[in-house]
Amino acid sequence: MDIAKEIRKLMIDEDITITALAEHFGVTQQNISAKFKKNDFRISELASIADAIGYEVNISFTKKVN
Repeated sequence: MDIAKEIRKLMIDEDITITALAEHFGVTQQNISAKFKKNDFRISELASIADAIGYEVNISFTKKVN
């Protein structure tokens, strides 16, 4: 799953830029861009980003059917 791509889609839907997101968190645009490029997010970061753009994060584990 490419979570960075999914977040970008939501940001487009909500008309929020990487720069605006960086300003919201008080970090540089380069810092946020690096996270997106690496596709490397902690669950707490996903929750914060989701909240900032007006969404929630729901993670679930589903048992595999063999």
